[in-house]
Amino acid sequence: MRTSDKFISVGPHPETISGVTVPPEDLRYRPVATVLEGARLLKKSTGIVATSRVTHATPAAFMAHVPSRVQEDDIMEQAVHQGIDVVFGGGRRHLIPKELKGRRVDGTTCTRR
Repeated sequence: MRTSDKFISVGPHPETISGVTVPPEDLRYRPVATVLEGARLLKKSTGIVATSRVTHATPAAFMAHVPSRVQEDDIMEQAVHQGIDVVFGGGRRHLIPKELKGRRVDGTTCTRR
């Protein structure tokens, strides 16, 4: 599905470039199903393997819904709580708060319970 620059698995905003149809209102800013969500609906195991941070734009598009790719703490939190079976890659700093040398500004340690 076509979306807007910097969005991660979210429908596009209404502004577009010349020659591209304005998206229908019901698709704008709405979560768009990811490949991993589709796999889970089919009762498949899910996982991400990345040589970058798993919160980077490409791996994030498989597991999160945010209006800006810079929201890496939110991307990591969504990844943790949606129950992905296996995650290999960087980005540990988005799991832990600043006082423990991480990057989370909300003061929480983001782990699955």
